Amino acid sequence: MTADADSFDVLKRIWYELYYAQQSWGVMAAIGQCADIINRTKPFHSHFFGMSQLNAQNDAVIRLCKVYDTDERSASFLNLEKKLSLNEAINKKIYEIKNGDSFDLIKNFRNKRVAHYDFNINQELAERLKDLPSYEDFQKLIKESLKICEDIYKLCFHQINPGLPIIGHCGRLLSIGTICDLYGIDGSEMDSLFKF
Repeated sequence: MTADADSFDVLKRIWYELYYAQQSWGVMAAIGQCADIINRTKPFHSHFFGMSQLNAQNDAVIRLCKVYDTDERSASFLNLEKKLSLNEAINKKIYEIKNGDSFDLIKNFRNKRVAHYDFNINQELAERLKDLPSYEDFQKLIKESLKICEDIYKLCFHQINPGLPIIGHCGRLLSIGTICDLYGIDGSEMDSLFKF
């Protein structure tokens, strides 16, 4: 196991991809939760927020897929594993996520709807691609992926580097707050949206 600065840089890049995936998914979810307010108060804003929601969704999907990519040029768990020879428990968790139903749905969505919009997909796959995993399921994938980062950090880097940044849910909170401000809505009316 070679824990060097290059490997730590790869781990940090994975960590930040997960951070921005989490923030983008939060923005997407917040806009969706506020859609009724947006459409009711200023319907002409719905196009802007609709595009913002779609872009946030696609960004989150692409970023999560990147960290499980097999391309040797990418900063991914699989390439980090080649550099560090990770233990069996970490490799097993990476394999479970990469081969799980939620990630499979996300990867197919990326391949068929985001990266290469495929008009020639069969009806069964088209039906499956209508919906991505729920907000909670996506957050669970992010949380499990961040746990893998933490485990790798503890196993390989904790003695030679200061630590990894703290990641929170600010994308969703900031989006809801911004929408409240933009529409002059009292935040108390939105309390239910702030629960995780």
